[in-house]
Amino acid sequence: MCMASAIFHKLAPISVRAAAGCGTFLVCVIWVWLFGGAAVSISQAEQVTLGVSRFPDDLDLLGSEHEAAWLVRQAVGEGLMRRHNPEGPADPPYRLGSSESVRSNQDASSWSFRLKPGVVFANGREVGLSDLSFSLERCQKVGALTGVKEVEYRRVRSGFDRISLGVDMQLTRSNPEFPMQLGGCPILDGQAGRVFGEDFGRRTNVVATGRYEIIDYHAGRQIVLRLTPVARSQGGRGPEEIVLRGFEEEKAGLTALRVGTISSFFTSSPEIFSKAESDETLALMECEGRPLVRRKSFHFGCKSNLNVSEFKTEM
Repeated sequence: MCMASAIFHKLAPISVRAAAGCGTFLVCVIWVWLFGGAAVSISQAEQVTLGVSRFPDDLDLLGSEHEAAWLVRQAVGEGLMRRHNPEGPADPPYRLGSSESVRSNQDASSWSFRLKPGVVFANGREVGLSDLSFSLERCQKVGALTGVKEVEYRRVRSGFDRISLGVDMQLTRSNPEFPMQLGGCPILDGQAGRVFGEDFGRRTNVVATGRYEIIDYHAGRQIVLRLTPVARSQGGRGPEEIVLRGFEEEKAGLTALRVGTISSFFTSSPEIFSKAESDETLALMECEGRPLVRRKSFHFGCKSNLNVSEFKTEM
């Protein structure tokens, strides 16, 4: 029996609620007027700046655990699934990403994902089976995708003569939370990967399916991300640009945070935390195990997963 037959035998749908709200990357500016009662209007910020420690000149944006690389991956990449902060015991820790459906057999040892039709990269090229293969194989090599015994890629004909891409995965054991791993595996342009070779994932050499692309890279100091033309043409909302600013000295990052030139600063410095605790305009928090200081007026969801679509700034 071929793998596809084995997987589709006794497949049971897994209910995955689509993420509610605005787009994938949304920053809302909330204006509160306290005159004759509270009135709230919402508008978008053109640019959001986040602070990080100075990063290496040759930073591997697809593999490094540095905060700058991690933040870039949240913006430029999207996998078949998206990690999610559960709202209760019955809420799965994942949502649909580039997939339009996900199914599993009864013991969660076989999973089937169907890609949304027409998913494209930032350069406008449509995702193909070779790109899915390139992306998942890369994820396995770097250890971000584990416990997979077999993978089969296929084209699926659905209604209105529509062709979708499908991926079937046979695991080595039952794993009900397997889709979470795919949230950390962005779909990458395999053609670009082969052209750039070892430079793929460095500087501006990242081509993925997320809503943002890297438009500027200053080694160690600054990375600028901008909404892709595709996201903009689809009515994509969110900041036009996200700027990641690297600081050589932690104190300089704290100063920038206090004066408001950055909205948050990822740091593990006890000295910075101590000073931030005594500043009524700042707050401490942790995001996926990464400590940071933020302005109290800057909010985003980060119980177990950074969700940049929840960025909000009160003014």
